[in-house]
Amino acid sequence: MKKLLILLLLFSACSTTEDSPEQKWINSVYEQGWYWPLIGDRYTPSNDLVPFTSTGSFVGSFTPWSDNGSPRIDLPKQSEITFTLDEVNEDNTYAYYRFTYKFENENLTLYQGVFHGHLTTTKEHGIFWALINLTDPPALGENADIRAWLLETYSKDNFSHRGGSTLGLKKRGRTTTSKSTTVENNIPNNSNDPTSANTSGTIKN
Repeated sequence: MKKLLILLLLFSACSTTEDSPEQKWINSVYEQGWYWPLIGDRYTPSNDLVPFTSTGSFVGSFTPWSDNGSPRIDLPKQSEITFTLDEVNEDNTYAYYRFTYKFENENLTLYQGVFHGHLTTTKEHGIFWALINLTDPPALGENADIRAWLLETYSKDNFSHRGGSTLGLKKRGRTTTSKSTTVENNIPNNSNDPTSANTSGTIKN
């Protein structure tokens, strides 16, 4: 009887994990065939897969942006950054990723929102960098103020998941397994309307 109880408890724990928003998010990005968009064409997938891992994380690049839509020239792009899955909302339509940004010999923990949505043109599903609420950054050289700006700007409560720039798209005609097709068909749309403008502050190299 004790063995049966233990087996039932283990089965229950596994079921809860599989049904959790975190696991659903991981299933919706890992090995589902998401491709980086072409540089200069955010509506077309490239030949490069977004390298999602079995934990839902991936490696990409990061550039802090100004509120006028241009990159900060004093804060260069950093490549090969690991975006680690940090938090998923209850219906797994969006998630927050944390990453380390090196600033003045200090490793800052910053965040980036990512969500499931669809292209405004074709209505095809994709995953998108969430739109960040940018404010006027401090002047060049004011390191203490820039550090505070980075931490405030790239925080979890400063993203809108109603729009953003393309992170990953599917290639048309791609052969998928029954599992990935099932997951793809059940990705919540959430009525998001991402745009092609890269305003999230995070870009792929």
